[in-house]
Amino acid sequence: MLHLVLNGVGYRASILKTNSISFLNIKLGYSHPCLIPIPSNISVSVIDTINILISLNTNTNNPNPTNGLLEAFSAIIQSISPINVYKGKGIMPVNTQIKLKEPRKKSAAK
Repeated sequence: MLHLVLNGVGYRASILKTNSISFLNIKLGYSHPCLIPIPSNISVSVIDTINILISLNTNTNNPNPTNGLLEAFSAIIQSISPINVYKGKGIMPVNTQIKLKEPRKKSAAK
């Protein structure tokens, strides 16, 4: 099970279900939502719009559950908004420690 956190103003996630496929709907402040199709062997649940839990489905017959499906799907989600080291925004695992960088100082004009 992986736990991702959306950290940023206006960042929200929800599940959008259609007839045959489910999508992870992520709003990151763009003019359009980011829709990620959820594979059938992965279960995704959204808690209070900023926490995403990813786990393997227990009802599918997966002979090798440690084949990196969760990590690959998590990497797809995190690639939409990588961690910004200056502001601390982005999609990240729950226990990630971010060391914020100081912005560059503008030197005085000579």
